[in-house]
Amino acid sequence: MYLLGLDGGETKTHCIIGDEAGNIFAEGFGGPANYQTVGVETTRHSIITAISRALSKLSIKITDISHGIVGLAGVDGENDLKIINQICSSVFNNVPYEIYNDCWLVLRVGSDENWGVVSVCGRGHGCMGRTREGKEVQLRNKVYMIGNRGGGTEVVYEALHHTFRADEGVGPTTRLQEEIPKILGVETMEDVDILIRDHGYSIEGLTQIPFLLSRLAREEDEVAQNIIIENGKAIGKSAASVIKQLNFQHTEVPIVVGGSAFVEDNPLFIDAYRLEVHRVAPHARFTVIDKRPVIGAYYLAIDKFKNK
Repeated sequence: MYLLGLDGGETKTHCIIGDEAGNIFAEGFGGPANYQTVGVETTRHSIITAISRALSKLSIKITDISHGIVGLAGVDGENDLKIINQICSSVFNNVPYEIYNDCWLVLRVGSDENWGVVSVCGRGHGCMGRTREGKEVQLRNKVYMIGNRGGGTEVVYEALHHTFRADEGVGPTTRLQEEIPKILGVETMEDVDILIRDHGYSIEGLTQIPFLLSRLAREEDEVAQNIIIENGKAIGKSAASVIKQLNFQHTEVPIVVGGSAFVEDNPLFIDAYRLEVHRVAPHARFTVIDKRPVIGAYYLAIDKFKNK
């Protein structure tokens, strides 16, 4: 008997296959699978590739799977669910499966009873929560103009914004003025301006800026520190909203966090996040996940199979 868990996001898709006792037998990988950023066809191909590679290692077919759980970035509402379901129905045939936003996988990894509040901060930011009784709140978790704040992409924009202001003498000086040109392979911020003008925000090296900020913050660069603190506060305020909507203020609510911002050596970010949570839920308990999110998909598949 085989169970399947799949996690797909901005950079890769990860599939694992195991049994109901928690023994993992095979895994497979595919490309990115957030249909909102890479499109439906790329998402379909990534899901099929990851599943096919895992199945082939066991020399089995999809029809040998008893239950599947698919967790994907970009499943933020009913319309998203409908689109992903069209993809998965052709992949799973008659095998029972369920689709989740990938944040729910992180909650399951960090909360054995599968309740509490989850915040995930990587390139983007997602926040949602569930009560013991199954009531759920999911923020829109989309882009800045639709109310979302925080995440690696926003941090890159903030870093560039404040560095250009410093370069023009409008804002306080920062070592970002020297370091950002270096990681982009140019000499000055004027060169960075030309790069962005000619190539937009797809420039190789921009994804290193969040890690640069963390390093400079540890080295007492105040501009870098403030950007990180504001990012943590923004994400903490989202978690606080979910806490209040689910009436968790006076409980020892599990707060499960994941994503690169939480696992980096980034105490200013984590402290700012925790402060916003503790403003509304002083008894909250924090867990940083130590397993890959795909394990949460696999655990959910085990849960569903055992509760049939």
